[in-house]
Amino acid sequence: MNEGLQRLKERVVGTFRFEYSTVRELEHKCFRVFWFVGVMIALGFIMLLSNVMAFIGIPLLILGVLLFLAILVWVLMLQREPRREAHCPYCGSKNEVFASRKEFLCDMCQGPVGVLPDGNVVPLETPEEREAKQEARERAQRLQM
Repeated sequence: MNEGLQRLKERVVGTFRFEYSTVRELEHKCFRVFWFVGVMIALGFIMLLSNVMAFIGIPLLILGVLLFLAILVWVLMLQREPRREAHCPYCGSKNEVFASRKEFLCDMCQGPVGVLPDGNVVPLETPEEREAKQEARERAQRLQM
C-alpha cells in the first residue's frame, strides 16, 4: 500500500516539475497539468450552476482560468527555447532536446544520454549497468503481478 502511495506522490510531484529536457517530455507533463486545470474549471462551473455551492465554485472557476492562462504563457515561452535533434545511442530514436540541456532521458527507452558541447551524444550507462536495471525492472513487474 505504501509503495502505491509513493508512486502516486512521485507522479503528482513530477507533473509540476519545472525542468524538462525534451519536447516530448514537456508535452506529456503539460497534458497532465492541463487535464488537472480542466477538471478544476469543470468542477467550478458545475458548483456555480448549483446555487448551493456557488461560494466554492466561483473561486475555483476563477483560479482554474488563471492557472490555465499562466500555464499557457509558460508553455509558449518554453517552446521558444532553442532545441536540437539528438539520436539515442541505446535505441536510435530521435529526441528533440532543448539546447541548454547537458543530459536527458531518451523518450523511448528512458536511457540516460549525455550531450557534449559539440552536440554529439554519449551513453551515460555501460551495457552491464543498463542490463542490470532492466532485469531489476522486470523482476519488480513480476512481483507486482
